[in-house]
Formats: sequence, C-alpha cells, structure tokens
Amino acid sequence: MEEMLSSREMIKVMVDDHQLIAKTINLLRLAFEDSPNEDQIKDIARLISSLRENLIRHFKVEEDYGLLQELAFEAPHIKCNVKDLCDEHRDMVDGINQICRCFQEVVGGEVSMVSKCRDDFVDFVTRLQNHENRENDLILEVYNYDMGGRG
Repeated sequence: MEEMLSSREMIKVMVDDHQLIAKTINLLRLAFEDSPNEDQIKDIARLISSLRENLIRHFKVEEDYGLLQELAFEAPHIKCNVKDLCDEHRDMVDGINQICRCFQEVVGGEVSMVSKCRDDFVDFVTRLQNHENRENDLILEVYNYDMGGRG
C-alpha cells in the first residue's frame, strides 16, 4: 500500500477493513461458544492471525493516509487526541500479538490455556471497540464543531 490513495480510495479501504475485522471477530465469537476441539483451535489460531494482519493494515492506513491526520490539520486542538489514538494502535498490536502467541501455545499442546486465550480475546475486543468509538466520536466532533460551521 505504498502508493498514495485518494480520499475516496482510502475511505473504501477503511470501510472494507472495518467490515472484514467485524466479520472475523464475529466468527471468533461463534467459535468460542462451545469448548473448541483440537481442529477448531487450529482454525481459531488461523482466524486470530488473520485478524492480526487485518488490524495491522487497518491501523497503517489510518495513520499513513488517515482521516485522523486530515482532521488534526483542520482542527489542530485535537492533535493530542490523534496521537493518543495512534499510540493505542501500537498497544493493540501488542495485545493481538500476545493473543496470537497464546493460541500458538494452545495449538502446540497447552490446551489448558484455551480459557485464558479466550478471555484475553474478549478483553481485547472490548478495548478495540472502545478505541473505535473514541475515533468515531472525535471525527464527529471535528465535523460538527470545527468544520460544520463553515458554510
């Protein structure tokens, strides 16, 4: 994704990423409804790895081509908030990396860790949803209060 994206292309990539991430999270939630067997654990580990890759790409697009940077330009008083959100991206990548390692251990034979991995995943999804809500709130604030008055 080294080439420059137009605003329209960037928004499409971000929307597609959001949909793919939400779909993967829903598949993982379904997979955790029952106690997964060995084959299901391998599938879960693959889905977690896929989620990780999608999140890394999504965060990169947000940071490199992101709407947040445009908003910070339009409303300089939110630069601190944008920096905090970008810092959270790194924390969340660390979190999903930890969950991937946890599931690799489960696949490697540490079946007793399934509950811990599942709990870590549930906590991670809550953090991710809170992060996305803060991003959306910031976007709405800038559009409503900083850019909305231009007309």
